[in-house]
Amino acid sequence: MFNTMIRFVALRSIVPVMAAVMVLGTSGLTYAQEAAPQAEGDTSRPVLVISNSPVPKSILEKAYSYPVQGRDITPAEVVGSAYYKPTETMVSRKLRDLKSELAILQDKVVILSEALAKLQRQNESQAASYFAAVATINTQLQVGTTPGNPRLLERFSTAEQSLETLAARLADFNDLAIDASKVATEASFLLDSARATYGLSGAIEEDHVELAGMEDKINTMIVLVERVLNTVSDDISRTSAYLTTERDNLRTLSLAVANGTLYGQSLADRPFSGVRDIRKLASSSHARNAGYAPYAAPAPQVAAPTALMGGATAQYQQPQYQQPQPIAYAPAPVLEDMPMPETFIEDAPEAMASDDMFPEEPVMEPMPVVAEPTPAPAAPVAQDPRPLVKIRFDRSDVDFEQPLYMAVNEVLNRYPDASFNVVALHSSIGGAAETAIESTRSRRNAQKVIRTLSQIGVSEGQIGVSYDQSPDVDANEVHVYIY
Repeated sequence: MFNTMIRFVALRSIVPVMAAVMVLGTSGLTYAQEAAPQAEGDTSRPVLVISNSPVPKSILEKAYSYPVQGRDITPAEVVGSAYYKPTETMVSRKLRDLKSELAILQDKVVILSEALAKLQRQNESQAASYFAAVATINTQLQVGTTPGNPRLLERFSTAEQSLETLAARLADFNDLAIDASKVATEASFLLDSARATYGLSGAIEEDHVELAGMEDKINTMIVLVERVLNTVSDDISRTSAYLTTERDNLRTLSLAVANGTLYGQSLADRPFSGVRDIRKLASSSHARNAGYAPYAAPAPQVAAPTALMGGATAQYQQPQYQQPQPIAYAPAPVLEDMPMPETFIEDAPEAMASDDMFPEEPVMEPMPVVAEPTPAPAAPVAQDPRPLVKIRFDRSDVDFEQPLYMAVNEVLNRYPDASFNVVALHSSIGGAAETAIESTRSRRNAQKVIRTLSQIGVSEGQIGVSYDQSPDVDANEVHVYIY
């Protein structure tokens, strides 16, 4: 029994294999499929099913590996809103702060501009009122009037009040200049902050685009503030000179009204008041308008002895003067940061006290009345301007005001009539665009120096300005010369 079962099982295992081999051998279109596993004791279902049906797709997908095809990416997905979607970064937050500060700065610049325009309108009104009153007085004096005419006295009082109002406005201009300087400092700090933001990590492209626009707007504000500062400085200088002249004229006009006689302009406006002032005639406004710089007169030349009665002789000194010459560039010592070099503080006044810079008055010895002597021909004497300070603007925060004040103060204490010339010097190396930019910067630096000279008390008539370029200069420089 047991052996019979073994043979039956072996037969059942061998017969399907033989059948499968026979089927595969007779037809290549059939395949052997393993039937579902039979339950134990179930002999009704075959172990192997032979079929010529196609292979199911589910089996083929599992048996073979097919390449995966990715989707096409459109250009809109790269440069469109999908890429440039709003992104919050640390730089964008910094930009919001800069925009807020820029808006405050713009409001301050607008306030400065409006205040300046208002002061200028008020000055124009007062100046018109003053000159209208003076013109009425001069017209009536010209045609003839009585001494102490009440109508003219009333007009004179109006002119005097207008002039005093203009003088009171100078304090407002000074306050405006202080406010403009503060705003200029804030604008420079804001510009430095904007430029420093470029170095922050984590920015996107839009952040740097906005930073560039922000930098341009801040630079525009700086230019406007600089314009306000220069305009205020010009108005202060012009008004100060105007007040000084017109006060002298009013003193003369009051005498004319009291006497009922026209005298004309005040003699205080004459270009000379003595021998020393005659020698500085070339430093007047006429010489500067003609393109000449103030100059120092050469030492007087001694005339040949003249025979007197009785065989006596006398030495008569006749001063000879040189015509004004254009400004000649001369190297100047470098003015570094504070403290000021000792050369300018201690040695410069002694060096400037030489005879060839400010010669002594011509001396005339007592002598009898004789015929006018014939002066000897004057020998040309070269008089070059003396360098006082040299300021190198190789960075944006050059502190030159205090050293410049000390040097100018020493000069004016010894020589109150001294004149100064400011020379803006820039490099001539580079293309036309670069040279133009450097020239503009040097002129702006010269305006700063001129404004400082005006603020420390140097009158406009004592300051000249010129511009030059040199290949030996690697940074913008401003030279101040004394005459």
